[in-house]
Amino acid sequence: MSIPIYDYLTILCSYILYLYYLHFILLSLYYFITLLLYYFITLLLYHFITLSLLLLLYLYTSILLYYMCVSYTLTYTLILLYFYTFIPLYLYTFIPLYLYRLLYFCIYISKHSCPSGLRGAI
Repeated sequence: MSIPIYDYLTILCSYILYLYYLHFILLSLYYFITLLLYYFITLLLYHFITLSLLLLLYLYTSILLYYMCVSYTLTYTLILLYFYTFIPLYLYTFIPLYLYRLLYFCIYISKHSCPSGLRGAI
């Protein structure tokens, strides 16, 4: 006895709705955490506390790993986790922070390694 085609369509539609719902949860979580992250980054740029950023990254990753373990579609969640969290987190936090420190270091080196006559020009 064969299963009717509408049962397959029902299963497929429920699976697509589940993936959409999971995508919506992860995306809303991403936007919420990103706003918090931007707030903490502005504090970190004033105080140079890298440890707080690492603790925030640990908290951020643990929340997302919790959602990943709860979900049934592990590969889809891993793809979302990679594209919606780790890449923007790396691009928007670590790269500007290190570029800011590199710029500060270059200005410091250029001011302290010049001859005394050129020091006032920089």
